[in-house]
Amino acid sequence: MAALGSNSTSEKSGTASEAQSGPDNDFWAGQGPVVLRDPAIKLLSPVSGLEPLSWAEDHRLAASSTNSVSIMELVCDIHGLSKNLVLHRSHIPVPDSACDLKVT
Repeated sequence: MAALGSNSTSEKSGTASEAQSGPDNDFWAGQGPVVLRDPAIKLLSPVSGLEPLSWAEDHRLAASSTNSVSIMELVCDIHGLSKNLVLHRSHIPVPDSACDLKVT
């Protein structure tokens, strides 16, 4: 009887752990602690436009502002063991004069 009681307790704890690890749980909760990355990427001027931030499939982030476009590219170092993110930033200034495109 005592063994039966201990089995039912372990079965209850087993079902409780299964319920906690079910598909309804948050995906990001199982990924480990959130690591704060400092310093933040600073832009030279505030973002503007209908969609000022755009993420591309080739791991690039474009941020458009009033006088430039900044492109940040995530660079993976397969030989390094560091957990740091490496971002290469390109800055493309917007020309002062408007450009006209003639289509013939």
